[in-house]
Amino acid sequence: MNGRWQWLSSVGEGAIVSAIAVVLLACGGAVLSAAEVKPSGSGALPVLVFQTGGKAVQDRSRVPAFLTVLLPEDSGAKFSIDEGASGPAELSARGNSSFHYPKKSYRLELQDNRGKDRKTSLLGLPADSDWVLYASVTDKTFSRNLLAHELWRSMGRYAVRWRFVEVFSVTNSFKGGLISPAQLALQTRHVLEALSGSGFPLQHSNTVNEAARRMSDSYLGVFVLMEKIKRSNDRVNIARLRPEHDKEPELSGGYIFKKDDEAKGEAGLLTGQELLLRFEEPKERDLTAIQSKWVRKYLGDFEKTLFSLGFRNAETGYRNYIDVESFVDFHWMVELSRNADGYFLSQYMHKDRGGKVAMGPLWDWDNAFGNTFFAAAMKTNEWRFEGVQDPDYTWFRRLFEDPDFLQRYMDRWSELRTNVFETTNLVRLIDFITSGVLPALGRNHSRWAGLPGSAPSNELFQKDVSWLKQWVTCRLAWIDSQEYPKPVLQPLASSNGISSVSMGFLDGRLFYTTNGTDPRAPGGAVSPSALEYSKPVEVAGRMTIKARARSKFGLWSAPIDLQVGAMRSGVNIDEDLTGK
Repeated sequence: MNGRWQWLSSVGEGAIVSAIAVVLLACGGAVLSAAEVKPSGSGALPVLVFQTGGKAVQDRSRVPAFLTVLLPEDSGAKFSIDEGASGPAELSARGNSSFHYPKKSYRLELQDNRGKDRKTSLLGLPADSDWVLYASVTDKTFSRNLLAHELWRSMGRYAVRWRFVEVFSVTNSFKGGLISPAQLALQTRHVLEALSGSGFPLQHSNTVNEAARRMSDSYLGVFVLMEKIKRSNDRVNIARLRPEHDKEPELSGGYIFKKDDEAKGEAGLLTGQELLLRFEEPKERDLTAIQSKWVRKYLGDFEKTLFSLGFRNAETGYRNYIDVESFVDFHWMVELSRNADGYFLSQYMHKDRGGKVAMGPLWDWDNAFGNTFFAAAMKTNEWRFEGVQDPDYTWFRRLFEDPDFLQRYMDRWSELRTNVFETTNLVRLIDFITSGVLPALGRNHSRWAGLPGSAPSNELFQKDVSWLKQWVTCRLAWIDSQEYPKPVLQPLASSNGISSVSMGFLDGRLFYTTNGTDPRAPGGAVSPSALEYSKPVEVAGRMTIKARARSKFGLWSAPIDLQVGAMRSGVNIDEDLTGK
């Protein structure tokens, strides 16, 4: 497994990265400045105000609160009240290591007047009762988690939706009880204007009332409102498993489970390969004995098949149990981002009724994309998987022993580099995400400057964004340097159009077909319909050429496709030159 890229001699390894200057030297090229990033507006973001009746939200205890949702108008010159989203709620601190920072992340549950779940749309996101307020303490750009979600979504998969917000938690009570929404809107505007101008703590004039002074103490800064991973039509869209479902096909789904820290009082699921999983939905306490036994047997049968002699069999092998494309995409997301938590924690999987186990959704991607808070994540070279031991990597290690899985993995990189993972696409996506937080960045810095995990100043923010974009650019280039080179197809023109196609390659042998079929047969052999390249291929009518280079080790490059036509009776047949 560790030698999967050994068909290339040492290519562009680069030095271990420990500072921005080293990264720039290793990559070559200019700094990708964040200075061109402009805020989407000069005023406030949407604001969530929680009134808790004097109770502080400081641990995992659920604190009842009343939520008022304020929507900025005229660049924050005034606020309107989203009455449909406002109402009773519960708020509690969440997170593992991030739980110990002064600025905490929160779990948010919307409720009705009876304390039951209230499914409501927040800021245009699909209605639900469960949400997360992510503080982004260790990621000063506020963007790494969101970048991962947007890339995963662009790969055609469900990813949590999000919005930037500013948050107030009013834990000091007002005279007469809750302050009215109209007064909240007014005092919120006063506080945000003051924070933007004079910093924190807020210095009030005699014209600002007691409510504004109390509000200023309640400002918590910028957060990311995110969907919580759960089963629903608008989130992880799998069938609902009910307690009465004790026979197939109902018994076969849906399940959400993950590889993560065990929750208090839960035993989890230990597979035969000693992979410890945790039930996310239904929760372990809600699973019946029959359902628990079924999912354990399914995963057990998968592992037995995966580690059997016939695991590669197309009809009876491991592909019957897992969504291979999702495993390929997940692995590339970990490697692209060099996620320090990758393969270890926050690894979600789901299984729909009658379906296979699929990787995702993604979660907890702050320790990735060169986050300078984590030294191990800063390198742009080296493979992340090389530092992972079993049982954390045991499934993937075995999957890569299948040459068809390895080939699909290589081909997928080539595909993604033409769209989702294209360098300018990632840089523009970073700019899009980071521009959304700029209107409130100064206020967030004023609130948390000087404390552990403090927020960045505007200047440091710009430097961090520049680092992120440069790191991504270098990481993409390094992975490209490890790829077995694809052939190059060059159409040769004559007076009658394209007369022939020349092919170039750097290593091994080159095979092609003229009908668009793959020159590589399943298992890695040469397809019976493939031809070996030795001279330019003459074009006769409309043709779709698909070519791959094959190394002396039997490994194949990603394919390259070329569609060519010819002049017939004075009519020019379109020539579509596409590389995949």
